[in-house]
Amino acid sequence: MCLIARTERNLSTIPGYTRISDYERTLLKAFALAWPLFEERCLGREGSLETIRDFARTFAASGDVGHEIRAAFDYFKNRYTVGPAHTRRFHSLCYGREDDPENQRSRGVKEAIEAGFANDDPTPTTIVQTVALVVFRLRNNLLHGSKFDNVAGQRNNIEHSLRVLNRFVEMQHA
Repeated sequence: MCLIARTERNLSTIPGYTRISDYERTLLKAFALAWPLFEERCLGREGSLETIRDFARTFAASGDVGHEIRAAFDYFKNRYTVGPAHTRRFHSLCYGREDDPENQRSRGVKEAIEAGFANDDPTPTTIVQTVALVVFRLRNNLLHGSKFDNVAGQRNNIEHSLRVLNRFVEMQHA
């Protein structure tokens, strides 16, 4: 059996994977490569709360944040909050599995995302930081397995994530 066919057969065991379109499969695969490109070109090869904060300050200071990043911020805020409360999706985004050692390291990320969404008039730096941190958590959840139970529900998340990752990389090398 060809390696790709074998891999696709194994991927089909992920709950919901067989219900997603070829386009959505391509999105997921692109996202799996777009994050490392962003991390390499924009974060000095290390994705962390600190490197994302530094990147957000630098990126926001370079000019207009842009429509795609603002649209992603609004989308994610609407997805993960209802007024001052957080949705079930927010808890899945920020916590993942309870036994995950990453959980302890991601607490600062959770607080930074909460603060970004709670801000009624966020600065460009806050918008960039919050969006990048949400994408960081989506990446961690997808690549470390905790999104496997809902891979079919990730299309909009991945589309917004790819738009902002592309913008970040393109602006970094403009």
